[in-house]
Amino acid sequence: TGCFVRRSTKPGALGLAARGALAFFLILLLAAAAVEPAHAQGNAPVLGAGEARAKATRALDGAEENLKQATAILARPDLSEGDFARLRELTGAAQRDAEQTLDALRPQLDAARSRLDQLGPKPDDKAPPESAEAVATRAETTKSFNDVDAAVKRARLLSVGADQAAAAIAERRRQIFARALLERADSIASPRLWAAAIADAPRAARSLAMLATDWASAVAARAKGWEVAALLAYMLAALLAARPLRRVARRALDRRRRGGAEPDDLHKHLFAAWSAIVIASMPIVAVAGGLALLDVFDLTTPRFAPVLKALGEATARVSITAGLVWGMLAPNQPAWRLFDLTEPVVDRIIGMAMRIAVALSAMKIVEATLDATAAPLAMTVVARGVTALAVAIMLGRGLSAVASMRVSPDDDRYALLRAIGWAAALAIAAAALAGYV
Repeated sequence: TGCFVRRSTKPGALGLAARGALAFFLILLLAAAAVEPAHAQGNAPVLGAGEARAKATRALDGAEENLKQATAILARPDLSEGDFARLRELTGAAQRDAEQTLDALRPQLDAARSRLDQLGPKPDDKAPPESAEAVATRAETTKSFNDVDAAVKRARLLSVGADQAAAAIAERRRQIFARALLERADSIASPRLWAAAIADAPRAARSLAMLATDWASAVAARAKGWEVAALLAYMLAALLAARPLRRVARRALDRRRRGGAEPDDLHKHLFAAWSAIVIASMPIVAVAGGLALLDVFDLTTPRFAPVLKALGEATARVSITAGLVWGMLAPNQPAWRLFDLTEPVVDRIIGMAMRIAVALSAMKIVEATLDATAAPLAMTVVARGVTALAVAIMLGRGLSAVASMRVSPDDDRYALLRAIGWAAALAIAAAALAGYV
């Protein structure tokens, strides 16, 4: 964020947004590839086939019971923070049992399928009859394959059910928060609120670790080698191409702006719109492509999808903000500027806009993560309240820096805009301190 803000008056700032988001994908995939195989190996039981299937049945029965309990709790009209904590534990346990059972049963299913392939198809009536031993072996192998296949299908259904239950819990929590949007809660300055958030932090951290582990398990289980290679190749290509593409776009814009006579208002507005589109589109396309590949390759889960969606929206928010302020304020090119502002004032306005966009985007990502882990409401209130105060402070500092924003000593045409900005900053700060986060 610091690097982004310091370079906010350069088109290169957009590259940091795209590179940061794509690097986030890369880190997640590498972590899934490096950690999950060891995790699966460490949890694979060394048991006989019959004993392993019996253990799998017990685990799936437990997962099914946990999901039934979660469904019953979710059906209640009023849910407390304790209920959400219990829901998080039940769905997490069901998801973990289902995934571990799948990891344990897949080798057995592959072995049974291999034995059936070796036995070949059952001979028809015209062929010589099989020996009694071959018939018994075929029947036993077929039964073993059918039993394991049924258990695998059941485990997959329970895993999907756990994902759907987690998504329903997050949606229910959002609905409760939305209904309480205009209700007064604890002030962001309340020690009681901070104490509750700090007390809930370890549990939220465990839920976050479980969310990451579940996603890594899904990637390890579903990803094919060529899919991971294609996704990594796309990310590396986007990272490597960001700087030269940005340089080409900047030179094209600068050349078109500087060519010809003094621009009229129509050309100023056209080039402002074109600049905004060019600057904003590159990181948005780069990150959207990565998200699309994850979706096409089915390398996400219903619980983790909102976090990735928030990351994509955050990239769009920051990129569009940069495109708009760059296009309208045209740093270092006053002839194309839509407002009569000096260069120092332009730099300060761009810096203020980018800091606010980054702060809001970070808050949305944190909020989506808290929703996905069904974190206690106190942590969401703290995240929103801290962001609100930060935005109010940044807005106030930016307005203070441009307090002398005048076209001439007798022409203060931007006084109304400054007054609206100060009113917004004070309202945001007062709302957060009063408990309306």
